[in-house]
Amino acid sequence: MQIGGRGRTLTLEERVRRIVVPPSITFVEVLPPVLLALATVPMWLLPLVPEYVDVADGGALSLHWTLFAVSLLLLTIGGWLSWRRRKSIHAVEQDNSVLKKQVALADQVIDAHHEDLVNSISGLAAALLDEFYAADSRANRENKRRHTRLTVYCRDRRNHEFVPISRKSANPTLQMVGRNRYPDGQGIIARAWKEGFAVELSLPEDRGRWNRDNVEKWDYTEEETSNLKMHSRSMVALRLDREGDAVGIIVIESEKARGVDARTCELFQESALVGELSALLRLLWSNGLAVIRDKHGPEWAIAHSIPEL
Repeated sequence: MQIGGRGRTLTLEERVRRIVVPPSITFVEVLPPVLLALATVPMWLLPLVPEYVDVADGGALSLHWTLFAVSLLLLTIGGWLSWRRRKSIHAVEQDNSVLKKQVALADQVIDAHHEDLVNSISGLAAALLDEFYAADSRANRENKRRHTRLTVYCRDRRNHEFVPISRKSANPTLQMVGRNRYPDGQGIIARAWKEGFAVELSLPEDRGRWNRDNVEKWDYTEEETSNLKMHSRSMVALRLDREGDAVGIIVIESEKARGVDARTCELFQESALVGELSALLRLLWSNGLAVIRDKHGPEWAIAHSIPEL
């Protein structure tokens, strides 16, 4: 978990460490054992010095008792500091225990927030797809339900790619997810990202020609296009902007030529649901997506929105 601010971003754990481990901790750690070690030095000196020495007033000073007193003083101070050190360590351990619980609770709150975001995005995606179905007659509506799917992507600005957040289709086979990341310079996503929207009405019916078109026109590799599960013959992609930032893309595609078209793009541009989607995606785009990918991997959101995966 990271906390922003001016200069380098500090993690919460780093901030906690700065609070409970002050710079003077080295002095507190080293001094007690040093004093206890020094307390043994006078005892070692006893056999090496005379028992008494003369002083200026004609009296005698007992060096042995003086060394013993110095040793006792060092031992007392070292022992007291050791006791204070143990007491401080116990207090720090208690503070650390409380802080670790708070960090764990904060992580749970963040995860719950991300889950709520993904669930809300998934619900809006389903509602938007229903709007698309409802725009046609009942007979054509059922045909579209069998051959169409809608995917919501969030932009990962750190890695210059798109992450699928939710995929909806009435056909379970079209709802399955292949890749969990899409480069921003590949496919219809690349054109919509640059131009705001993109429409393809009649892509090749022959799979071999369709694969070649993907390589030549959309910058796919042969392996990537061969692994694509859905043979889309018409597609519409719309860039989602919020507060001046481009935060994601909606892609709706059909296995039928002209199954989606310019009217589909207009429908989405006029839908109030798209504005709500953009607002939620911006929350993920601004910071949450990076946290999700670092902690759970890039497939977490799409897997969460499609539980059977």
